[in-house]
Parts: sequence; structure tokens; C-alpha cells
Amino acid sequence: MPGISQNPPVDHLLNCRDVATTLRVSTRTVWKMVACGDLPPPLKIGGARRWRKSDVQSFIEKLAAERDKH
Repeated sequence: MPGISQNPPVDHLLNCRDVATTLRVSTRTVWKMVACGDLPPPLKIGGARRWRKSDVQSFIEKLAAERDKH
């Protein structure tokens, strides 16, 4: 319909526990992965740290692609 703008899809945000559950690791391991540069750093929203769900999914896809290369 003309005149109606469509909003882009919302990228859900995950906290550290959500990321850990998704990756099946501990929250401590999530922070180690960030420190090593393996996992993208979270966004800072006020005092909270959140990861974009799409960033975590991209990380998983990257690991799968690396595994498939070998």
C-alpha cells in the first residue's frame, strides 16, 4: 500500500545465558570466546550486554563451514 512504510525485521537480542544455552557452553566460556575474538562482542545497552541473534547464528554457520572444509 502506498504511503505505509514497512519496518525492517527485528533482530532479537540474547543475554549471556541465552548465548551459552544456544552454544551449549557455560557463561564463562562465552566470555572467554569474546576475549579471544572467536565470538563477536556484545552490544552495550545501558548496563546490559546483549548479542544480536543473527551474530550468534552467523558464528555457528562460520564454525560449520570451517568444519566442512576439513
